[in-house]
Formats: sequence, structure tokens, C-alpha cells
Amino acid sequence: WSIAWGVRYLNQILQIRFDFMYQAFSTAREAFEADTDALLAQLEASYTGPGDVAQLDELLGERAAQAVDWLWAQSDALVVAFANNGGKGYPAWWLESEEVGYEEGPVRA
Repeated sequence: WSIAWGVRYLNQILQIRFDFMYQAFSTAREAFEADTDALLAQLEASYTGPGDVAQLDELLGERAAQAVDWLWAQSDALVVAFANNGGKGYPAWWLESEEVGYEEGPVRA
């Protein structure tokens, strides 16, 4: 899996109910970014010179792989969380309205 396809897939999922899904995604994204910022601060504080480049490369490569996995997992989590429209379906007053006729089902022509 690549980050590019992961972003495209996530974007398609967010379009289903962007008004609700993006807020849920943003909360998770902010937490992931905060963890990444903490890792970068830790790496910067422990950096002693060019001899650390191989270790930094390995650690940052691992974080990039985690980001790809995290991104795909977020897509799956959104699909599961909003499978029933995230509890944000039609309001009860609308469903029960005689004018709408939802309880009678579709009209056959």
C-alpha cells in the first residue's frame, strides 16, 4: 500500500458524509501528528552529528511506514463508525411524518 493511494481512498470515504466524518478524522489526525511531533523533538534532542544519520533514517522510515498503516486504518475505522450514517440519519419527526410517508414505504407506480 502507498501513502498516495491511501490518501485517495480516505478522501473518497470522507466525501460520503464529510460534515461528520472529517471531524472524527481530524481528531485522530491531530493525535497522530502530536505523537509524530514528540518523536521529532526527541530525535532532535538526541542528535549528536552525522554519525546518527543511519539511525535517524531508520527511525523516520519506520514512522513513515506507520503513517501509511495508520492512514489505511483510519479509512477502515470511518467506514465502520459511519456504517449506519454515524447515528446522524433522518430525524425522528421526519421519519414519522404522515406527509413524508416513510413508514408506508415506497409508492409503487
